[in-house]
Amino acid sequence: MDLCRGPHIPDTGFVKAVKLLNVAGAYWLGDINSKQLTRIYAITFPKQKELTEYLTMLEEARKRDHRKLGKEMELFAFSEKVGMGLPLWLPKGTVLRERLESFLRKAQVRAGYQPVVTPHIGSKQLYVTSGHWDKYGADSFQPIRTPDEDEEFMLKPMNCPHHCEIYKTKPRSYRDLPLRLAEFGTVYRYEQSGELHGLTRVRGFTQDDAHIFCRPDQVKEEFIKVIDLVLYVFKALGFSDYTAQISLRHQTDRQKYIGDEAQWEKAERDIMEAAAERPLNTVIEYGRRPFTARSWISWSATPSEGAGSWAPFR
Repeated sequence: MDLCRGPHIPDTGFVKAVKLLNVAGAYWLGDINSKQLTRIYAITFPKQKELTEYLTMLEEARKRDHRKLGKEMELFAFSEKVGMGLPLWLPKGTVLRERLESFLRKAQVRAGYQPVVTPHIGSKQLYVTSGHWDKYGADSFQPIRTPDEDEEFMLKPMNCPHHCEIYKTKPRSYRDLPLRLAEFGTVYRYEQSGELHGLTRVRGFTQDDAHIFCRPDQVKEEFIKVIDLVLYVFKALGFSDYTAQISLRHQTDRQKYIGDEAQWEKAERDIMEAAAERPLNTVIEYGRRPFTARSWISWSATPSEGAGSWAPFR
């Protein structure tokens, strides 16, 4: 049985250099109640020289591992008593984080975003109404029950429904659009313990998150402005090697998507045209994040092996 989609080499004669990297435990089908298997990580190359260069690169990356630097520079820490995947920002790390947020907030204001703040919890019904509970409930923490009968709250797994409620606080005209709301919103998601990894895979994290409410004829222009804002931030932070991923619907399975066909076609067309008008190296992925009639750009910046990060921008 072929468990890997490939690509494959035709025979093992091409393998001239092999290195076992590490082993790890993995639950069958990702189910914590299933049997635990052993996952073996190894790498092969057609030349010993290529393997040596790769191992050297890995060693250099380890020197720059954010978990190692975070401890040495006293930026952040983790505590078993606080809970796995819940980082504690130390004084030096907090100063660094606040400087970064201040820089980003100024850039957002210049780009026309209005800052908002929403609670760390929300009524479960809020996420049921938005559809997030149906799609992502299994990846969220269990509801918080209060003494009142049938009253349940959730640790906020995403900011989207909260921002929609802010939009609904008063009647708005199409002349008021676009409305850009931005928040450094802290969210909480349940990740299995084996998936946790430093600050790149945690159970509590703060998103530089924004939602834009606009007319259909403004969509392309808003995409372009978002791209320009991201490129400004990347340049300021020294990121030069990155790829923009354009995430579109699954090409055949359309059952999981909310919104009519015309909305999707326009949104996808607008984002591809917007990306084409900017100096971007892009790849297209189909079938990612099947939730609402939005197109996404997922930015991936990897200055060194193991130090990458990505975030969606609407």
